[in-house]
Amino acid sequence: MIEKIKKIDIDGILDSSMIGQLISDEAKTHFPTYQLTERPDFVSRALLEGKIVIVMDTSPFAIILPAFFIDFINPGIDNYHKSKNINFLKIVRFVCFFLSMTVPAIYIALINYNQETIPTQLLVSFSIQRDGVPFPSIIEVLIMLFICEMLRESDLRFPNAYGSAISILGALVLGDAAVSAGIVSPITIIIIALTFMASLIFTEIEVSNALRNLRFIFLFSAAFYGILGLVFAGIYFLIRINKIHSFGKPYFYPLVPFDKTYFLKTVLKGSLRKEKYRSSILTDKNKIKQGENI
Repeated sequence: MIEKIKKIDIDGILDSSMIGQLISDEAKTHFPTYQLTERPDFVSRALLEGKIVIVMDTSPFAIILPAFFIDFINPGIDNYHKSKNINFLKIVRFVCFFLSMTVPAIYIALINYNQETIPTQLLVSFSIQRDGVPFPSIIEVLIMLFICEMLRESDLRFPNAYGSAISILGALVLGDAAVSAGIVSPITIIIIALTFMASLIFTEIEVSNALRNLRFIFLFSAAFYGILGLVFAGIYFLIRINKIHSFGKPYFYPLVPFDKTYFLKTVLKGSLRKEKYRSSILTDKNKIKQGENI
């Protein structure tokens, strides 16, 4: 890490995030490969786990690395809650991640190619709702996705006192007007609303951007090949995420390679009393965290 920092040759560093971009291979993936935090307890926990922390003078954010995919799905705040209460929420986050990534694609695949998988009564209901809509279903979904991205961006840029209210008003007015005008069908509004509700769980902006890119990959794959396209896109996602490394460490850790120690700290939460060892991939010495042999 010291060698990477020494190789930086630039006329000015304005924030610690610039250091993160300069020392990471940001062009190889849409997912973030380092964490930014301004919480001292998160920094302390990362150091105790064996990670590296970079602190920059005049910047409120510290850089934690390596960072794994699971670190952005399940935040560190989970460590302060009981395992039996928080594990359900961890599962909900995983479900929401895949819903946000695949729901529009599943809808397109079922409507365009695999109608036999939809119950007849529900399929008739969908056909009635789409009666009079001048656009194919893929165009409907793209229009609504674009509008929702506009609303999300305006919410971020608008003053905090009014941003959420403006976004909610815009979504309600535009959604109702689009259905009334026959531009989109009600089921499309439901699908897009479900997609963006699921994505709102993830507050890290880079994760949201990566989800958006994957959403379009799944969507176009489903538009061309139906359910088979979803399978191809899923395989592509797994291959790509397993090829990513965060400063020499596999990004999909602790699932690939599997590590029970780190798995019970991030994917699911085990009892704090049983958290006796550090992860083997982050340190090769001083592995014992608590117990008689500390």
